[in-house]
Amino acid sequence: MFAVNMSWNKYNLIEAGLIIVIGWLIAYFQQLQTELQVTDDVDKHDRPIIKIKRNWSYVIGWFLVFAFGIIIQILGSHELSIQEIVAELGEEIQKDLFAWKFFSNQNAWYIWLLSGANVISYTTLIIKRDERVRQAIRRR
Repeated sequence: MFAVNMSWNKYNLIEAGLIIVIGWLIAYFQQLQTELQVTDDVDKHDRPIIKIKRNWSYVIGWFLVFAFGIIIQILGSHELSIQEIVAELGEEIQKDLFAWKFFSNQNAWYIWLLSGANVISYTTLIIKRDERVRQAIRRR
């Protein structure tokens, strides 16, 4: 069902659309319990400082992104052993902790798409919740 080697055809476009929808749905779930606390402080560029508490829905969503990545890989006829799943989980945790690690990995296109759709959707939903978030992350 899901192609691992990228060759653009109508099935890849359908897969990409489904992956984007899944990423957005997970992001929507993740932001449900996110708490925003706008402080009276500003940073050195005069942007408001906002504290974000992600809560359990974010953690559950993070595991859902990981689980869907595994499911997509299995559906793409790449059977995974328990050792490979544990190794992949360790790699995902490292990528979440160390941003440089994410870009040094040779991820398949669908993992990049799922992660990207999730992060962009989460950020967009948080910005829509409070305009001051946009002010806090804008470039100066």
